Amino acid sequence: MSPPTINPFAPTINLPEERQGVFTELAECEGKNFLYRRLNVRGPFPGTLLYDGRWFRQKIEFAGHLVWFRISWLIIHRKAEFRLPPAVDPERRTCRMEIDFSRFLWIRRFRIWMGETLVYDEIN
Repeated sequence: MSPPTINPFAPTINLPEERQGVFTELAECEGKNFLYRRLNVRGPFPGTLLYDGRWFRQKIEFAGHLVWFRISWLIIHRKAEFRLPPAVDPERRTCRMEIDFSRFLWIRRFRIWMGETLVYDEIN
C-alpha cells in the first residue's frame, strides 16, 4: 500500500484565529512582505535581523553583518544555520532560522533561534 499523495494545488489549511500570530517577547517585526522579514531583536543579542529571500537569493543579516547567504535558483532553503559575528557574540553560538511555506511561497511560519533561545515565532 503506497502512502497517500499530497495535492500541491489543494487549498492552504487555515488555522483557527487563536493559533495565529507572533509568539515572542524577545523580538518585534518591523517589516514583512513576500519572502522578507525585518525584526528588532531585544535579546539575547540586541540588533536588527533581516531575512530577504527575493530575487533568487536568500540572505540573513544581523546588526549590519551578513551571516548567511544562498543563491536559490532551484529551491528556497527552508532552514539555515549561522553564527553571529564576534562583535555581537564572542562565543559565536549557533543560530538558526526555519520557514514553513504555504502555497505560492507565502511564509506560513517563521522562526528564529539564537543559541538555544527561541527569539521569534510567527504563524500566519
